Amino acid sequence: MPRVTDDEAIGGGGSLRVLVRRSATWSILAHGGSQLLRFASNIVLARLLFPEAFGLMAIVNALLQGLHLFSDIGIGPSIIQNARGNDPAFLNTAWTVQVVRGTVLWLVACAIALPAAIFYGDPRLTWLVAVSGLNALIGGFNSTRLHSMYRNVDLARVSLIDFGSQAIGLLAIIVWALVDPSLWALVFGSLAGSLAELVLSYVALPGIRNRFQFERRALTELVHFGRWIFLSTALTFLVMQSDKLIFGKLVDKAMLGVYGFGVAISSMPVLLLGRIESSVFLPVFSRVHNSGEALQPVFDRVRRPWLILCGWVLAGLAGGGAAAVNLLWDARYADAGWITQLLSIAGWFGILELTNGAAILARGQAKWLAASNMGKLASMLLLIPVGFHLDGFRGAVLGIVLSEVVRYLLSAYALHRLGLRGWPQDLLLTTWVGITAWVGWQTVQFAQRADGSPIFVAALVFIVVTLAWSPLGSTVYAGFFKRE
Repeated sequence: MPRVTDDEAIGGGGSLRVLVRRSATWSILAHGGSQLLRFASNIVLARLLFPEAFGLMAIVNALLQGLHLFSDIGIGPSIIQNARGNDPAFLNTAWTVQVVRGTVLWLVACAIALPAAIFYGDPRLTWLVAVSGLNALIGGFNSTRLHSMYRNVDLARVSLIDFGSQAIGLLAIIVWALVDPSLWALVFGSLAGSLAELVLSYVALPGIRNRFQFERRALTELVHFGRWIFLSTALTFLVMQSDKLIFGKLVDKAMLGVYGFGVAISSMPVLLLGRIESSVFLPVFSRVHNSGEALQPVFDRVRRPWLILCGWVLAGLAGGGAAAVNLLWDARYADAGWITQLLSIAGWFGILELTNGAAILARGQAKWLAASNMGKLASMLLLIPVGFHLDGFRGAVLGIVLSEVVRYLLSAYALHRLGLRGWPQDLLLTTWVGITAWVGWQTVQFAQRADGSPIFVAALVFIVVTLAWSPLGSTVYAGFFKRE
Protein backbone atom coordinates (compact mmCIF):
# COMPACT_ATOMS: atom_id res chain seq x y z
CA MET A 1 0.00 0.00 0.00
CA PRO A 2 1.47 3.43 -0.90
CA ARG A 3 2.36 5.79 1.91
CA VAL A 4 -0.31 8.40 2.71
CA THR A 5 1.12 11.89 3.08
CA ASP A 6 -0.34 14.69 5.11
CA ASP A 7 -1.69 16.37 1.97
CA GLU A 8 -3.53 13.28 0.77
CA ALA A 9 -6.86 11.88 1.87
CA ILE A 10 -7.01 10.74 5.47
CA GLY A 11 -10.71 10.27 5.69
CA GLY A 12 -13.73 12.32 4.81
CA GLY A 13 -12.87 12.48 1.13
CA GLY A 14 -10.44 15.40 1.17
CA SER A 15 -6.86 16.38 1.87
CA LEU A 16 -5.69 17.30 5.33
CA ARG A 17 -5.27 20.90 4.23
CA VAL A 18 -8.86 21.10 2.99
CA LEU A 19 -10.14 19.36 6.12
CA VAL A 20 -8.34 21.77 8.44
CA ARG A 21 -9.29 24.81 6.40
CA ARG A 22 -12.97 23.88 6.22
CA SER A 23 -13.21 22.96 9.89
CA ALA A 24 -11.26 25.99 11.05
CA THR A 25 -13.43 28.28 8.95
CA TRP A 26 -16.56 27.05 10.70
CA SER A 27 -14.89 27.35 14.10
CA ILE A 28 -13.81 30.91 13.38
CA LEU A 29 -17.21 31.94 12.07
CA ALA A 30 -19.03 30.45 15.05
CA HIS A 31 -16.68 31.03 17.97
CA GLY A 32 -15.22 34.24 16.56
CA GLY A 33 -18.73 35.52 15.94
CA SER A 34 -19.74 34.55 19.47
CA GLN A 35 -16.77 36.41 20.92
CA LEU A 36 -17.58 39.50 18.87
CA LEU A 37 -21.17 39.33 20.12
CA ARG A 38 -19.95 38.94 23.69
CA PHE A 39 -17.49 41.80 23.25
CA ALA A 40 -20.18 44.07 21.81
CA SER A 41 -22.58 43.13 24.61
CA ASN A 42 -19.89 43.95 27.19
CA ILE A 43 -19.65 47.44 25.76
CA VAL A 44 -23.42 47.84 26.09
CA LEU A 45 -23.63 46.20 29.51
CA ALA A 46 -20.81 48.36 30.87
CA ARG A 47 -23.20 51.28 30.44
CA LEU A 48 -26.29 49.50 31.76
CA LEU A 49 -24.75 47.78 34.80
CA PHE A 50 -22.11 48.70 37.38
CA PRO A 51 -18.50 47.41 37.71
CA GLU A 52 -19.31 45.63 40.98
CA ALA A 53 -21.79 43.39 39.12
CA PHE A 54 -19.05 42.08 36.87
CA GLY A 55 -16.78 41.57 39.87
CA LEU A 56 -19.37 39.45 41.69
CA MET A 57 -20.10 37.40 38.58
CA ALA A 58 -16.35 36.86 38.10
CA ILE A 59 -16.32 35.17 41.52
CA VAL A 60 -19.44 33.13 40.71
CA ASN A 61 -18.07 31.98 37.35
CA ALA A 62 -14.70 31.12 38.85
CA LEU A 63 -16.34 28.97 41.53
CA LEU A 64 -18.58 27.16 39.04
CA GLN A 65 -15.81 26.64 36.52
CA GLY A 66 -13.76 25.25 39.36
CA LEU A 67 -16.45 22.67 40.10
CA HIS A 68 -16.65 21.83 36.40
CA LEU A 69 -12.92 21.38 35.95
CA PHE A 70 -12.40 19.52 39.22
CA SER A 71 -14.85 16.88 38.01
CA ASP A 72 -13.87 16.70 34.32
CA ILE A 73 -12.90 13.23 33.11
CA GLY A 74 -12.66 14.28 29.48
CA ILE A 75 -15.92 12.87 28.09
CA GLY A 76 -15.69 14.96 24.93
CA PRO A 77 -12.01 14.18 24.20
CA SER A 78 -12.70 10.51 24.99
CA ILE A 79 -15.41 10.36 22.32
CA ILE A 80 -13.11 12.12 19.85
CA GLN A 81 -10.03 10.00 20.56
CA ASN A 82 -11.45 6.54 21.36
CA ALA A 83 -11.73 3.94 18.60
CA ARG A 84 -15.27 3.16 19.85
CA GLY A 85 -16.31 6.80 19.64
CA ASN A 86 -19.19 5.96 17.28
CA ASP A 87 -20.40 2.89 19.23
CA PRO A 88 -23.90 3.51 20.75
CA ALA A 89 -23.01 1.64 23.94
CA PHE A 90 -19.93 3.80 24.43
CA LEU A 91 -21.85 7.01 23.66
CA ASN A 92 -24.75 6.14 25.97
CA THR A 93 -22.39 5.28 28.80
CA ALA A 94 -20.58 8.58 28.27
CA TRP A 95 -23.93 10.44 28.25
CA THR A 96 -25.05 8.72 31.47
CA VAL A 97 -21.82 9.70 33.20
CA GLN A 98 -22.29 13.24 31.90
CA VAL A 99 -25.83 13.46 33.30
CA VAL A 100 -24.77 12.15 36.72
CA ARG A 101 -21.85 14.55 36.79
CA GLY A 102 -24.02 17.57 35.87
CA THR A 103 -26.53 16.73 38.59
CA VAL A 104 -23.84 16.33 41.23
CA LEU A 105 -22.21 19.61 40.17
CA TRP A 106 -25.44 21.52 40.70
CA LEU A 107 -25.97 19.97 44.14
CA VAL A 108 -22.41 20.85 45.13
CA ALA A 109 -22.95 24.41 43.85
CA CYS A 110 -25.96 24.70 46.16
CA ALA A 111 -23.90 23.35 49.03
CA ILE A 112 -21.03 25.84 48.63
CA ALA A 113 -23.24 28.87 47.95
CA LEU A 114 -23.63 29.97 51.58
CA PRO A 115 -19.98 29.34 52.57
CA ALA A 116 -18.88 31.37 49.53
CA ALA A 117 -21.15 34.24 50.54
CA ILE A 118 -19.71 34.20 54.06
CA PHE A 119 -16.10 33.97 52.84
CA TYR A 120 -16.44 36.93 50.47
CA GLY A 121 -18.71 38.88 52.83
CA ASP A 122 -21.55 39.34 50.34
CA PRO A 123 -24.90 37.59 50.97
CA ARG A 124 -25.93 38.04 47.32
CA LEU A 125 -23.53 35.25 46.40
CA THR A 126 -25.78 32.65 48.07
CA TRP A 127 -28.49 32.78 45.44
CA LEU A 128 -26.16 33.79 42.61
CA VAL A 129 -24.06 30.63 42.97
CA ALA A 130 -27.02 28.28 43.49
CA VAL A 131 -29.05 29.55 40.53
CA SER A 132 -26.04 29.87 38.20
CA GLY A 133 -25.16 26.27 39.06
CA LEU A 134 -28.21 25.17 37.07
CA ASN A 135 -26.03 25.61 33.98
CA ALA A 136 -24.16 22.45 34.97
CA LEU A 137 -27.40 20.50 35.41
CA ILE A 138 -28.69 21.64 32.02
CA GLY A 139 -25.40 20.94 30.26
CA GLY A 140 -25.30 17.42 31.68
CA PHE A 141 -28.22 16.46 29.46
CA ASN A 142 -26.65 17.74 26.21
CA SER A 143 -26.64 15.13 23.45
CA THR A 144 -23.38 13.32 22.67
CA ARG A 145 -24.10 14.27 19.07
CA LEU A 146 -22.17 17.46 19.79
CA HIS A 147 -19.00 15.47 20.53
CA SER A 148 -19.59 13.10 17.62
CA MET A 149 -19.63 16.01 15.19
CA TYR A 150 -16.25 17.12 16.52
CA ARG A 151 -14.93 13.57 16.24
CA ASN A 152 -15.84 13.48 12.56
CA VAL A 153 -14.51 17.03 12.05
CA ASP A 154 -17.96 17.99 10.75
CA LEU A 155 -18.37 21.40 12.29
CA ALA A 156 -20.97 23.22 10.19
CA ARG A 157 -24.10 22.55 12.23
CA VAL A 158 -22.39 22.25 15.60
CA SER A 159 -20.72 25.64 15.00
CA LEU A 160 -24.07 27.20 14.18
CA ILE A 161 -25.49 25.72 17.40
CA ASP A 162 -22.63 27.23 19.39
CA PHE A 163 -23.14 30.63 17.80
CA GLY A 164 -26.92 30.48 18.05
CA SER A 165 -26.98 29.53 21.73
CA GLN A 166 -24.45 32.25 22.54
CA ALA A 167 -26.54 34.81 20.65
CA ILE A 168 -29.73 33.78 22.46
CA GLY A 169 -28.00 34.01 25.84
CA LEU A 170 -26.50 37.44 25.13
CA LEU A 171 -29.79 38.76 23.77
CA ALA A 172 -31.53 37.58 26.94
CA ILE A 173 -28.91 39.35 29.08
CA ILE A 174 -29.33 42.66 27.25
CA VAL A 175 -33.14 42.53 27.27
CA TRP A 176 -33.19 41.72 31.00
CA ALA A 177 -30.67 44.49 31.72
CA LEU A 178 -32.81 47.03 29.84
CA VAL A 179 -35.85 46.07 31.93
CA ASP A 180 -34.02 45.46 35.22
CA PRO A 181 -30.34 46.57 35.31
CA SER A 182 -29.26 44.08 37.98
CA LEU A 183 -27.00 41.09 38.50
CA TRP A 184 -29.81 38.73 37.51
CA ALA A 185 -29.54 39.82 33.89
CA LEU A 186 -26.16 38.05 33.73
CA VAL A 187 -27.47 34.96 35.55
CA PHE A 188 -30.66 34.28 33.62
CA GLY A 189 -29.11 35.21 30.28
CA SER A 190 -26.53 32.48 30.84
CA LEU A 191 -29.27 29.96 31.66
CA ALA A 192 -31.12 30.91 28.46
CA GLY A 193 -28.01 30.15 26.42
CA SER A 194 -27.56 26.76 28.11
CA LEU A 195 -31.18 25.79 27.46
CA ALA A 196 -30.85 26.79 23.81
CA GLU A 197 -27.76 24.59 23.38
CA LEU A 198 -29.53 21.65 25.06
CA VAL A 199 -32.55 21.81 22.76
CA LEU A 200 -30.52 22.39 19.59
CA SER A 201 -28.17 19.49 20.35
CA TYR A 202 -31.14 17.12 19.93
CA VAL A 203 -33.20 18.74 17.19
CA ALA A 204 -30.48 20.08 14.87
CA LEU A 205 -27.91 17.27 14.75
CA PRO A 206 -27.96 13.70 13.41
CA GLY A 207 -26.95 10.76 15.59
CA ILE A 208 -28.16 8.26 18.12
CA ARG A 209 -30.87 9.04 20.64
CA ASN A 210 -29.13 8.92 24.01
CA ARG A 211 -30.50 6.77 26.81
CA PHE A 212 -29.28 5.73 30.24
CA GLN A 213 -26.79 2.85 29.96
CA PHE A 214 -23.73 1.63 31.85
CA GLU A 215 -21.42 -0.64 29.91
CA ARG A 216 -18.51 -1.78 32.06
CA ARG A 217 -15.98 -1.80 29.23
CA ALA A 218 -16.95 1.69 28.07
CA LEU A 219 -16.85 3.03 31.62
CA THR A 220 -13.38 1.51 32.13
CA GLU A 221 -12.12 3.14 28.94
CA LEU A 222 -13.60 6.51 29.92
CA VAL A 223 -11.99 6.38 33.35
CA HIS A 224 -8.64 5.16 32.00
CA PHE A 225 -8.38 7.96 29.46
CA GLY A 226 -9.93 10.55 31.74
CA ARG A 227 -7.79 10.09 34.82
CA TRP A 228 -5.04 12.38 33.54
CA ILE A 229 -7.63 14.68 31.97
CA PHE A 230 -9.17 14.96 35.44
CA LEU A 231 -5.89 15.97 37.04
CA SER A 232 -5.01 18.30 34.18
CA THR A 233 -8.35 20.10 34.19
CA ALA A 234 -8.39 20.35 37.98
CA LEU A 235 -5.04 22.07 37.73
CA THR A 236 -6.36 24.13 34.81
CA PHE A 237 -8.96 25.61 37.13
CA LEU A 238 -6.33 26.48 39.69
CA VAL A 239 -4.14 28.18 37.10
CA MET A 240 -6.93 29.87 35.09
CA GLN A 241 -9.47 30.90 37.72
CA SER A 242 -7.62 31.15 41.01
CA ASP A 243 -6.47 34.67 40.07
CA LYS A 244 -10.08 35.90 40.33
CA LEU A 245 -10.65 34.05 43.59
CA ILE A 246 -7.42 35.44 45.06
CA PHE A 247 -7.98 38.97 43.78
CA GLY A 248 -11.53 38.83 45.15
CA LYS A 249 -9.90 39.02 48.59
CA LEU A 250 -7.05 41.38 47.69
CA VAL A 251 -8.94 44.13 45.84
CA ASP A 252 -12.47 45.54 45.93
CA LYS A 253 -15.23 44.12 43.71
CA ALA A 254 -15.15 47.13 41.37
CA MET A 255 -11.45 46.64 40.64
CA LEU A 256 -12.07 42.93 40.16
CA GLY A 257 -14.72 43.84 37.59
CA VAL A 258 -12.23 46.08 35.79
CA TYR A 259 -9.71 43.23 35.84
CA GLY A 260 -12.38 41.02 34.26
CA PHE A 261 -12.67 43.45 31.34
CA GLY A 262 -8.92 43.29 30.80
CA VAL A 263 -9.12 39.50 30.84
CA ALA A 264 -12.01 39.57 28.37
CA ILE A 265 -10.05 41.61 25.82
CA SER A 266 -6.70 39.84 26.11
CA SER A 267 -8.19 36.35 26.19
CA MET A 268 -10.19 36.59 22.95
CA PRO A 269 -7.39 35.13 20.76
CA VAL A 270 -6.71 32.43 23.38
CA LEU A 271 -10.38 31.45 23.57
CA LEU A 272 -10.61 31.30 19.78
CA LEU A 273 -7.53 29.11 19.46
CA GLY A 274 -8.76 27.00 22.36
CA ARG A 275 -11.83 26.23 20.29
CA ILE A 276 -9.66 25.49 17.23
CA GLU A 277 -7.45 23.26 19.39
CA SER A 278 -10.32 21.09 20.60
CA SER A 279 -12.36 21.01 17.40
CA VAL A 280 -9.61 20.91 14.74
CA PHE A 281 -6.09 20.36 16.07
CA LEU A 282 -6.88 17.44 18.38
CA PRO A 283 -9.03 15.48 15.88
CA VAL A 284 -6.57 16.05 13.01
CA PHE A 285 -3.45 15.29 15.04
CA SER A 286 -5.16 12.18 16.45
CA ARG A 287 -6.01 10.95 12.94
CA VAL A 288 -2.44 11.39 11.75
CA HIS A 289 -0.95 9.76 14.84
CA ASN A 290 -3.39 6.83 14.79
CA SER A 291 -2.62 6.25 11.10
CA GLY A 292 1.05 5.73 11.95
CA GLU A 293 2.21 8.73 9.93
CA ALA A 294 4.80 11.29 11.06
CA LEU A 295 3.16 14.03 13.10
CA GLN A 296 5.96 16.64 12.91
CA PRO A 297 5.25 18.02 9.40
CA VAL A 298 1.52 18.21 10.08
CA PHE A 299 2.16 19.83 13.46
CA ASP A 300 4.34 22.51 11.86
CA ARG A 301 2.01 23.20 8.98
CA VAL A 302 -1.25 23.28 10.89
CA ARG A 303 -0.14 25.48 13.80
CA ARG A 304 1.91 28.08 11.91
CA PRO A 305 -0.93 30.19 10.43
CA TRP A 306 -2.73 30.30 13.78
CA LEU A 307 0.41 31.39 15.61
CA ILE A 308 0.87 34.20 13.10
CA LEU A 309 -2.77 35.29 13.37
CA CYS A 310 -2.76 35.28 17.18
CA GLY A 311 0.71 36.85 17.32
CA TRP A 312 -0.53 39.79 15.24
CA VAL A 313 -3.57 40.35 17.48
CA LEU A 314 -1.73 39.94 20.79
CA ALA A 315 1.19 42.14 19.72
CA GLY A 316 -1.31 44.87 18.93
CA LEU A 317 -3.02 44.44 22.31
CA ALA A 318 0.28 44.33 24.20
CA GLY A 319 1.34 47.58 22.56
CA GLY A 320 -1.99 49.37 22.30
CA GLY A 321 -4.30 47.77 24.85
CA ALA A 322 -4.66 51.01 26.80
CA ALA A 323 -5.67 52.84 23.64
CA ALA A 324 -8.32 50.23 22.92
CA VAL A 325 -9.76 50.53 26.43
CA ASN A 326 -9.84 54.33 26.23
CA LEU A 327 -11.76 54.05 22.97
CA LEU A 328 -14.34 51.54 24.18
CA TRP A 329 -15.06 52.41 27.83
CA ASP A 330 -15.26 55.37 30.16
CA ALA A 331 -12.77 56.41 32.82
CA ARG A 332 -14.13 53.89 35.37
CA TYR A 333 -12.46 51.11 33.35
CA ALA A 334 -9.15 52.89 32.60
CA ASP A 335 -7.07 50.39 34.60
CA ALA A 336 -8.21 47.66 32.21
CA GLY A 337 -5.70 49.18 29.75
CA TRP A 338 -2.47 48.19 31.45
CA ILE A 339 -4.08 44.93 32.59
CA THR A 340 -4.87 44.10 28.96
CA GLN A 341 -1.29 44.85 27.92
CA LEU A 342 0.28 42.58 30.52
CA LEU A 343 -2.21 39.76 30.06
CA SER A 344 -1.71 39.86 26.28
CA ILE A 345 1.88 38.78 26.87
CA ALA A 346 0.60 35.90 29.00
CA GLY A 347 -1.91 35.16 26.24
CA TRP A 348 0.85 34.69 23.68
CA PHE A 349 2.56 32.02 25.76
CA GLY A 350 -0.86 30.48 26.39
CA ILE A 351 -1.33 30.24 22.60
CA LEU A 352 1.97 28.41 22.22
CA GLU A 353 1.07 26.03 25.04
CA LEU A 354 -2.33 25.28 23.50
CA THR A 355 -0.82 24.13 20.21
CA ASN A 356 1.73 22.02 22.06
CA GLY A 357 -1.02 20.54 24.22
CA ALA A 358 -3.06 19.37 21.22
CA ALA A 359 -0.12 17.33 19.92
CA ILE A 360 0.66 15.98 23.39
CA LEU A 361 -2.95 14.89 23.92
CA ALA A 362 -3.14 13.33 20.44
CA ARG A 363 -0.20 11.17 21.47
CA GLY A 364 -2.24 10.04 24.50
CA GLN A 365 0.12 11.71 26.98
CA ALA A 366 -2.28 13.81 29.05
CA LYS A 367 0.02 13.43 32.04
CA TRP A 368 2.33 16.02 30.49
CA LEU A 369 -0.52 18.54 30.36
CA ALA A 370 -1.07 17.92 34.05
CA ALA A 371 2.65 18.47 34.68
CA SER A 372 2.71 21.80 32.82
CA ASN A 373 -0.39 23.02 34.67
CA MET A 374 1.18 21.95 37.96
CA GLY A 375 4.25 23.99 37.07
CA LYS A 376 2.15 27.08 36.44
CA LEU A 377 0.24 26.58 39.68
CA ALA A 378 3.44 26.36 41.71
CA SER A 379 4.74 29.48 39.95
CA MET A 380 1.53 31.40 40.66
CA LEU A 381 1.62 30.51 44.35
CA LEU A 382 5.12 31.96 44.52
CA LEU A 383 5.02 34.85 42.04
CA ILE A 384 1.61 36.43 42.75
CA PRO A 385 2.35 37.11 46.46
CA VAL A 386 5.88 38.28 45.66
CA GLY A 387 4.60 40.53 42.89
CA PHE A 388 1.85 41.98 45.08
CA HIS A 389 4.38 42.68 47.82
CA LEU A 390 6.77 44.45 45.44
CA ASP A 391 4.37 46.38 43.22
CA GLY A 392 0.80 45.93 44.43
CA PHE A 393 -1.86 44.74 42.02
CA ARG A 394 0.31 45.42 38.98
CA GLY A 395 3.03 43.17 40.37
CA ALA A 396 0.49 40.42 41.06
CA VAL A 397 -0.69 40.53 37.43
CA LEU A 398 2.93 40.37 36.29
CA GLY A 399 3.28 37.23 38.41
CA ILE A 400 0.48 35.66 36.35
CA VAL A 401 2.38 36.51 33.15
CA LEU A 402 5.59 34.88 34.36
CA SER A 403 3.76 31.77 35.52
CA GLU A 404 2.31 31.35 32.00
CA VAL A 405 5.85 31.41 30.64
CA VAL A 406 6.74 28.58 33.01
CA ARG A 407 3.79 26.51 31.80
CA TYR A 408 4.79 26.98 28.17
CA LEU A 409 8.40 25.96 28.86
CA LEU A 410 7.24 22.74 30.51
CA SER A 411 4.97 21.93 27.55
CA ALA A 412 7.84 22.59 25.13
CA TYR A 413 10.00 20.17 27.12
CA ALA A 414 7.23 17.56 27.03
CA LEU A 415 6.91 18.01 23.27
CA HIS A 416 10.65 17.44 22.92
CA ARG A 417 10.40 14.26 25.00
CA LEU A 418 7.75 13.00 22.58
CA GLY A 419 10.00 13.58 19.59
CA LEU A 420 8.40 16.80 18.32
CA ARG A 421 10.04 20.19 17.90
CA GLY A 422 8.10 23.42 18.20
CA TRP A 423 10.53 25.71 20.00
CA PRO A 424 12.53 27.00 16.96
CA GLN A 425 9.35 28.39 15.39
CA ASP A 426 8.16 29.61 18.79
CA LEU A 427 11.40 31.49 19.47
CA LEU A 428 11.29 33.34 16.16
CA LEU A 429 7.66 34.34 16.48
CA THR A 430 8.00 35.31 20.15
CA THR A 431 10.84 37.65 19.21
CA TRP A 432 8.67 39.23 16.53
CA VAL A 433 5.72 39.58 18.94
CA GLY A 434 8.02 41.42 21.35
CA ILE A 435 9.42 43.75 18.69
CA THR A 436 6.05 44.63 17.16
CA ALA A 437 4.45 45.11 20.60
CA TRP A 438 7.20 47.60 21.44
CA VAL A 439 6.63 49.37 18.12
CA GLY A 440 2.90 49.53 18.90
CA TRP A 441 3.60 50.98 22.35
CA GLN A 442 5.93 53.61 20.87
CA THR A 443 3.21 54.47 18.37
CA VAL A 444 0.78 55.11 21.24
CA GLN A 445 3.27 57.43 22.94
CA PHE A 446 3.79 59.36 19.72
CA ALA A 447 0.07 59.69 19.00
CA GLN A 448 -0.74 60.79 22.53
CA ARG A 449 1.98 63.46 22.47
CA ALA A 450 0.34 64.72 19.30
CA ASP A 451 -2.97 64.97 21.23
CA GLY A 452 -4.61 62.39 19.01
CA SER A 453 -8.17 61.31 19.73
CA PRO A 454 -8.74 57.79 21.14
CA ILE A 455 -9.98 56.54 17.78
CA PHE A 456 -6.94 58.02 16.00
CA VAL A 457 -4.52 56.42 18.50
CA ALA A 458 -6.16 52.99 18.24
CA ALA A 459 -6.35 53.14 14.44
CA LEU A 460 -2.71 54.17 14.13
CA VAL A 461 -1.55 51.28 16.32
CA PHE A 462 -3.65 48.86 14.28
CA ILE A 463 -2.15 50.09 11.01
CA VAL A 464 1.45 50.01 12.21
CA VAL A 465 1.27 46.55 13.79
CA THR A 466 -0.66 45.14 10.83
CA LEU A 467 1.95 46.42 8.39
CA ALA A 468 4.69 44.79 10.50
CA TRP A 469 2.90 41.40 10.41
CA SER A 470 1.64 41.57 6.82
CA PRO A 471 4.68 39.83 5.22
CA LEU A 472 4.14 36.78 7.45
CA GLY A 473 0.40 36.90 6.86
CA SER A 474 0.85 36.96 3.09
CA THR A 475 2.97 33.80 3.20
CA VAL A 476 0.20 32.06 5.15
CA TYR A 477 -2.38 33.00 2.54
CA ALA A 478 -0.13 31.96 -0.32
CA GLY A 479 0.74 28.64 1.34
CA PHE A 480 -1.78 27.19 3.73
CA PHE A 481 -4.84 28.77 2.17
CA LYS A 482 -3.98 28.21 -1.47
CA ARG A 483 -6.54 26.45 -3.62
CA GLU A 484 -6.19 22.70 -4.02
